[in-house]
Amino acid sequence: MNDLGDIGLAYNVADELNSIYCGIRYTGRLAGDPLGQMTLSETNAIAGTGAQTGTERFGDYGHLSLDPDGNNFWFTGEYFVSGGNIRTRIFSFNVEDEFLGVEEGTTHGQTFTAFLAGGILNINAQDLPSTDGLVLDVIAMDGKQVITERVNAQGSSWNGTLDVDKLAPGIYFARIGNARFQRVQRFNVAQ
Repeated sequence: MNDLGDIGLAYNVADELNSIYCGIRYTGRLAGDPLGQMTLSETNAIAGTGAQTGTERFGDYGHLSLDPDGNNFWFTGEYFVSGGNIRTRIFSFNVEDEFLGVEEGTTHGQTFTAFLAGGILNINAQDLPSTDGLVLDVIAMDGKQVITERVNAQGSSWNGTLDVDKLAPGIYFARIGNARFQRVQRFNVAQ
């Protein structure tokens, strides 16, 4: 469980009857999701390409831990490649990013950055596919919009600032978009 109360779960999979080779998957849930359910879609970290032979023992050397940042999960586990050779995979995942479909940095040729400095959110949006009706929203982790402003972009880019000094400490999402597209960047308001 991370500092927000979200749960991450990583595990080994194998199913001889359905030709699923020894691999690693992960899932999770946000703190406010219904109890008893992993609401994040099951995701392949690495699909195995080989089967284990000669023993019934598999997957008992896995370890899931929380990054010191209090948000990201790290998993170390085993999987098999062709010929029955065992390999180790180390990877990290973030429940909020996976669950919300957050696009950070450069994605499909479009760039959107939002970083916090002294209570001011600095925003840079480049290669916008459309500047008609652009809106900048700040959304809290519970999904509530806490700030909404119209954006007047020049050409296909926009640079701006937003005063977020009055926001309570926590994780927020800056979203720029219109009816046809959106880009999202996560930022953290520290205590």
